[in-house]
Amino acid sequence: MFEAGRMTSALRIALVVGSTREGRFGPRIADWFKDFADGRGDVALDAGGAEKAATAMLDDLVWWGNALLAARRRDEGRTGAV
Repeated sequence: MFEAGRMTSALRIALVVGSTREGRFGPRIADWFKDFADGRGDVALDAGGAEKAATAMLDDLVWWGNALLAARRRDEGRTGAV
């Protein structure tokens, strides 16, 4: 990949936007970075598949987190514990 202080192949970068909420700002920054990276000849950018996988995983984590919080609140109400 490096030869005498210079790259001999493109640097591979997976661009992942981690926010899943409506109106998120992350995609705008990702689009800016993609435009910047596309203008360079030494970067290979994957901006699609990784983001979809990460978003699906984050959606699952949010669902489980909400379910755990609801169960904790239910248990706190039953026992009076905090």
